[in-house]
Amino acid sequence: MSFTIDLQARPSRWVEYDGAQFLIAIPGAEAASVFVERNNDDLKQQAYLAAGGDRGFFASNVLLNWKGVTDSSGEQVPYSQEAGWIALTKIDFMEFIQEELAKLMNEAS
Repeated sequence: MSFTIDLQARPSRWVEYDGAQFLIAIPGAEAASVFVERNNDDLKQQAYLAAGGDRGFFASNVLLNWKGVTDSSGEQVPYSQEAGWIALTKIDFMEFIQEELAKLMNEAS
């Protein structure tokens, strides 16, 4: 017997942006509830912001993988939460991911 997981347990899909492909998924219920409750008190809000705020949440719960992302020297960059957070600092890209997540959520409901 082995430990198994279902990578497709959450609705997800690949989307294209600026010549690269990005795998996004709807956050799990637990992660989403933490995201919604982040402003309940000042301490939680400070902790949330210290963890990267929306970018940290999206890099660890929404943006899951990518293909075709390169650095300034043209080298392929493998996906990691840290690399995802850096990519999400680009406002246009962050807005694109938010819009695509909204579309995915509408389709799943």
